[in-house]
Amino acid sequence: MRTLTFGYSPCPNDTFAFHALTHGLVALPFAVRPVLLDIEELNRRAHEGEFDFTKLSVGAFAGVGARYTMLRSGAALGHGVGPLVVTRTPTSLAEAVEMRYDRILRAVAKGDVDAGLIIRLRLRASDGECGVCAGARAGNERGGVPAAHPAVRERVVAGCGGGGAAGDCAIGGSGAGLRLSPERHAPECRMIRLETDRLILRDYEPRDLETYIGIESDAEYRRPQVVPTRAELERGFRDDLLVPKALGLWATEERTSGRLIGRCGLYPRRTDAGDIVAAEYSLGYYIARQAWGNGFATEAGRALVAHAFTVLGATRVHAGVHRHNTRSRRVALRLGLQLLGPDPNPGSPALEYAVTREEYAAGAGHRERPPAFEAAAHRWYPRPVFFVADLHRALRHYTGALGFVVKWHEADGAGTVCQVDRSDCEIILCEDPRRVAPARVFIELTAHGRDSLQQELAARGVPHDVLRWGYDNVRVVDPDGNELLFPLDG
Repeated sequence: MRTLTFGYSPCPNDTFAFHALTHGLVALPFAVRPVLLDIEELNRRAHEGEFDFTKLSVGAFAGVGARYTMLRSGAALGHGVGPLVVTRTPTSLAEAVEMRYDRILRAVAKGDVDAGLIIRLRLRASDGECGVCAGARAGNERGGVPAAHPAVRERVVAGCGGGGAAGDCAIGGSGAGLRLSPERHAPECRMIRLETDRLILRDYEPRDLETYIGIESDAEYRRPQVVPTRAELERGFRDDLLVPKALGLWATEERTSGRLIGRCGLYPRRTDAGDIVAAEYSLGYYIARQAWGNGFATEAGRALVAHAFTVLGATRVHAGVHRHNTRSRRVALRLGLQLLGPDPNPGSPALEYAVTREEYAAGAGHRERPPAFEAAAHRWYPRPVFFVADLHRALRHYTGALGFVVKWHEADGAGTVCQVDRSDCEIILCEDPRRVAPARVFIELTAHGRDSLQQELAARGVPHDVLRWGYDNVRVVDPDGNELLFPLDG
């Protein structure tokens, strides 16, 4: 699990506010290593981008805006807690030196300095040896927060330096912000954008409303769900989609045209009781009907699965797909997610797919498949049937070794017949040990496919040879003796 550094001060406000975060009491996809420093030191280190997220003064934020994004919550600013100049006796000031904040009052009381500048602190009775300069007191009594500017004259003034009275938190590192949502009790990062070759995944913007309503009002797109009313869509858009988030469904835009074509994203995985499962995420991909058939769902899904494992530190990514949605089921398989079975919730029409970190690291779903098996165009549409002794063993061969995907599987994965596809090549596998007999099928390749076929088979570690049967063919034999022959001529 990735560890993020979090810089904040030992102020009681901070230690209380961030206790759960830094002590592992909140389910997060990352660990937190706290670094407690004076606010001025945090301001300095923010200029170097040292911490993944940090507290800093509002005044200091202006100098680090290119490195950090300010969070939507966490600022502290209130009546009577602005900068104060404290002295033992009324004095005029000349020279300023820096001193750590927790040493200032003691230095003033001992007479080491004539006055001190303190920030965000109320004086107590025990601090009675120190007075408050009239200008600072008047500013606080008016409710303002005066800027720190000691007057110039003689001797020394201690101050905490820094740029402002209000603190806030910001996150840096990869350029994506992070905040904790009290409504969901889940980690949320402000998504800047996630880009692929053809797509941009981004926060929703007000200009997306009409296109979003047009997409969501399409009954075929929403099948089998009921189409919401326009008022319901507008309310959901305003109250949910326009709220920036890093976990949820993001606007999915085609790069070249700039048009909104759907919504794709990641959710925190939850138990039946609604509790978050640490480091597990659910994948969602919804593409407008007008954009079907272009591979957009697969392209967005690959980027999101990569984001989950490489950025969020996921251990597993899930997807729930309606059992009759064959397109989405094929996308899940292309992404490397394997069918686990029916959704365990009673009455649910969904099937559950998942891929683990180890499976992803081994190459599941995120390797681009070379076009070695590209099929030539045919008028007829053959689908040979191979009888096999063990369907699951055969599926491991065709999907794991040869890069096929499962198009459909009888009885939602529990049956003995399924179809596997790659490009325009479709093969039906039927488990029936009594009828197993080696069969043979020829698969026509394009010129590019013939050139790259043997390289791909070698890279995948698939046993193969060359068989002369009228002409030379690359031969691949499945576990039941069925032969796939790829002609090398013409």
